[in-house]
Amino acid sequence: MKKSIFKGNGEWYKGNLHSHTTLSDGKLDPIQSKELYQNLGYQFISLTDHDAYFDHREELDDENFITLPGIELSAYLKTSDNSYSIKCHHMNGFLGTKEMQLNKLKNLESGTRLTPRKYLGEWKGQEVAQEMCDQLRSYGMFVMMNHPVWSRVDQDDFINTQNCWALEIFNYGTELESNTGYDTLHWDILLRRGMMMPCVATDDNHNNPRLPDSGGGYVMVQAPQLTHESIVQSLLDGNFYSSSGPTIIDFGIDEDALYITCSKVKEIRFIVGNRVGDGLTVRALPGELLEKANYKLRGHEVYGRVECVDENGCIAWSNAITIKGR
Repeated sequence: MKKSIFKGNGEWYKGNLHSHTTLSDGKLDPIQSKELYQNLGYQFISLTDHDAYFDHREELDDENFITLPGIELSAYLKTSDNSYSIKCHHMNGFLGTKEMQLNKLKNLESGTRLTPRKYLGEWKGQEVAQEMCDQLRSYGMFVMMNHPVWSRVDQDDFINTQNCWALEIFNYGTELESNTGYDTLHWDILLRRGMMMPCVATDDNHNNPRLPDSGGGYVMVQAPQLTHESIVQSLLDGNFYSSSGPTIIDFGIDEDALYITCSKVKEIRFIVGNRVGDGLTVRALPGELLEKANYKLRGHEVYGRVECVDENGCIAWSNAITIKGR
């Protein structure tokens, strides 16, 4: 019996979930940001300015483009003399569904600016991460952990954070800036531990002229309609994939095999948990490209996910699908 990871319940919408404007350290104002991304073929964006929450929906939303209100919350571990940062936590909070907003514990009005946490010499990183996640959730938000590699955090600083929605596993801006944009290792550790968390690819764009950081990482969301409620619910349901270029058409389980169909790529990687040696890399023959592949299951697998790599090295990442007990 065929089981797709996608619900098949709507159109595909392209979005960026990590973006900055002149309201923090970006170079474009919100209107310019919308124009840029709309011209790049996007249908939604979240403007997540640093420690500043703004709701741009009345200003920017129309029938073809919407914004998801958001914020990037910060905490910094500084040297004991406060001369520079050793590590940091950055988390994005996105305004949730109507039900989540109704059940919020605190109100966060548009235009609110929050003070970043700062620690000198030492911190209890995991406690800090949990406090930040809980704070954002109290505002009726769902939470993404941002760029752990760029943040220089250790695994123990964040890996056990509870009620975090997703992990940012590709950040186009930090990849261009300092080669710190990829992080599927921590994601697989979470998956191996049974935390079936989605992954997200983003831009983290600031639009500095020296760093062309827009249009490189995005999510493709399958949703019934282009509305806040519909897009957010599909994100929460995991009905999306992430990409820096390739298209995933379908991914799932067919009888006793994982299957994938996608745009033309040179390599398809099946990442499977949890035994040593699980998984498979399928490479196209010289002069050819792949549009599909399968991975034969042996009966013990717990989860599976796939990466599709095109000729330019750009990658599409599926979310993980539960295999054991399907």
